[in-house]
Formats: sequence, C-alpha cells, structure tokens
Amino acid sequence: LRTNTENKDIGSGYSGWSMASFMGRLRYDYLGKYLFNASVRADGSSRLAEGHKWGTFLSAGLDWRVSSEDFLKDVDWLSNLKFRVSYGEVGNQAISVYQTLATLDSYPVIFGDTGLYAYRPSSLINKDLGWERSGTANYGIDFGFFKDRLTGSVDIYHTKTRDLLMRRSLPITIGYNSIYDNIGSTENFGVETTLNGSLIRKKDVYLDFFGTFAYNDSKITKLTTDSDDISNGWFIGKPLSIIYDYEFIGIWQNDEAAEAAKYNCVPGDVKIKDQPGTSEGITADDRVFIGQRNPKYIASFGLNFGYKNFDFSASLFNHDGYGYNLINGGNRWCADVDYWTPDNPSNRWPKASSDNANRGLCAYFNGNYIKLQDITIGYDISKLVNRIPNINIASARFYVQARNFAYLYSAAGLHINPESTSIELSVPRTVNVGLNLNF
Repeated sequence: LRTNTENKDIGSGYSGWSMASFMGRLRYDYLGKYLFNASVRADGSSRLAEGHKWGTFLSAGLDWRVSSEDFLKDVDWLSNLKFRVSYGEVGNQAISVYQTLATLDSYPVIFGDTGLYAYRPSSLINKDLGWERSGTANYGIDFGFFKDRLTGSVDIYHTKTRDLLMRRSLPITIGYNSIYDNIGSTENFGVETTLNGSLIRKKDVYLDFFGTFAYNDSKITKLTTDSDDISNGWFIGKPLSIIYDYEFIGIWQNDEAAEAAKYNCVPGDVKIKDQPGTSEGITADDRVFIGQRNPKYIASFGLNFGYKNFDFSASLFNHDGYGYNLINGGNRWCADVDYWTPDNPSNRWPKASSDNANRGLCAYFNGNYIKLQDITIGYDISKLVNRIPNINIASARFYVQARNFAYLYSAAGLHINPESTSIELSVPRTVNVGLNLNF
C-alpha cells in the first residue's frame, strides 16, 4: 500500500491532491533456469473524475536461462544466454488538479457608476476523464561470451497507449479554448540494444568499450473521430510530435519585390512554397509534413583505456530528429545569425523584424548531431602522496573531466546548439578537476 497526499488551504491559492496504490507480486524460480513473475497493481488518483479515479494494471513475465541447460553446459565460449518475454500495463494521471471540475474566473465590470468584480465560467466539466493506459509487450535476449568478456542485450518492444490525457482544442463558438480529454490511441515500436566488451585485459593495460542503440517509431492509430485533427496537429498514422507547417524555401530578395507583393510580402520576408495542386496563393492547404520533434534513433559509444597509472575514457552520443533554432518566436536576436539586410541578401534568415508572421518557419532544422559527450583523464598519484611524511593512503587519483565537450557534427551547423529549443535554454560545457583519496 502506498499513499501520496498533499492537502493545503485551497482558499489561499494552493492545490491539494492524493493518490493511493495497492500492489501484489508473485515470483517463482525453478532450478535457476525458469523464472516467472506476475503482478497486479491498483492506483487511485483524486485528479481524475468521479467513477474513473481507480485503475487496475497487470503484468507478467517469463525468463529462460538457456545457458544453464544440460545441452549447453559444455559450451565453454558461451557464458550466458537468456530469453525474456513479458507484458505489462501502466497508467498515467499526470494532469493538473481540478481539471475535472468547472472553475470560475473574476473580471472587472461597471455597474452604473460603480466598478466591481463579477465571475464567469472558465473551464468545462469533463465527468469522464480517466486513466491513460499503456500496454507493452517486450521480447528480449541477454548474452555473454568468453567468460563475459563480451556481453549485451537486445530488446524489441511494442507499446499500445489508449485514452491519452491531452488538451483538446475546441471551436471558439463554444466559448472555451480547450478541455482535457481521453483522446484516441497511439502505438510505439522500438528496438534497444547494448554491447559491452573487454578487448584487452593485462597486468598493466586494459581497453574496454560500450555501445547502445535505440530506435523508436511511433504513430497515432485512433482519434476521437476517424479523420485527422488538423487544428491540434494530430494525424492518424503520424507521430504526436509531427511538424506540420508551411515549407520554407528562402527569403524574398530585392529583385523579387513585385512577386513578393502578390503574397503580401516585401524583400527580407520569409518565402513560402506554394504547393502544387492547391488553390492559388498561400492557403492552409499548402502546409506539409516537415519532420518530427522526437528522435527516431539515438546511439552512444565509449571507450575506457588504462595503462599503468594512467587512465582515459571518452563517450560519443548521436541524436537524430528535428527541432527549433535559437530565434524561434520572431524577436530573439543573436549576433552570430546571418540576418537578411538590403546589403546582405541572406537566403536563410529573414530581416530582423518582428512583423513577419512566418519568420518562425526558418527555425526548423535537422536535429541530427554527433557529440563528444564526456572525456576523463586520470593519473594515480598514490606513490607520490605516500612519500609525504605521516601520510598513508590506499589510493590517490588526480583527474580532469570535461562534459558536453564538443559537437563533432551538426546538421544545422556548428553555430547552432542542436539541443536547445530557445535562447533561454543552453547545454553548458563543464570542466571538473578533482582528487580522489581513499584511506
């Protein structure tokens, strides 16, 4: 039983909510070769609507350690081989409190010669708001070779999520902008792999490596209707994080003033592609699928090397996806951006003016990058320190570590931070110098 309760004075502007959980688990191990486990969990959240506060979630898994079978015991090069299969459900109730209740907002009015405050409804009631549910089937294999000098795992998963908790836009004629609702369903299919190896293991030298790779393909499979919800940017068969917008094809130049005027633009404004097969001029039908914000794959690779008292480690990280550059929003200026001016006819960034409604289109960029994530260099100085009188330590190591060291490749250009979505966010480069002492 687990409870999480927060109660505060609601009249003072604070919110209160509570959650209770019950869980039971059964595990069975037979001869160290067959492992079965199953669990049932019941969660209740005060954030959800009456009659929908409780959810029950089941899971079960089966492991088979094949390497312990008699027919493989004499295979010296095989250290470990295990197959895994499992299915489990989880729930999500991560919404703000009171989303299932109607609320009031105050606003000033004039009644005769007197000013006062009145109240009006500010949100709709959703009496059916319940748990978002995800079910995942996972198939995995763990392996080890040559006395675990080479180990790794491969996992393939398929996740189906239904009753997504999302804020849905409403027609303005209703009088409300949006409402939280359980909307449609999605699917995720992915592969995750790890590989670890010890290439060299000798008295004075060692060399280890590690690598990971993850691929994920997601899509919407169902919405509240059988058609796409363009106003919310949701499309059946596409990811939730899809970018659906006009296609940026450059900047209107000085010699294109007459053509730009046909689109209510002037030189220095963003140029949008008038897609073939649509009505004349730029309309909503000219929007296209540009990419997705979440990466389809990520990968990392690292090395650990040691020679006598010296040690070195480094890791690379690769990310694939789309994102926004630092000036998304139209009025955030960066000195190193090549903005268009009459004397500098850039074809990438529009003129530095906030009156261009479409300037954010140039902010889409390919978010693929390779980063030298971490570098650490260390040296064992135990013998040197122990020469100091009255000092006796087990080990002493001096090290220098750099994190987020450098981008080796960035599809958007090395002058743009591919991990930052706005000028307010950054990924700092840090350098640590330290001394580890063990007495």
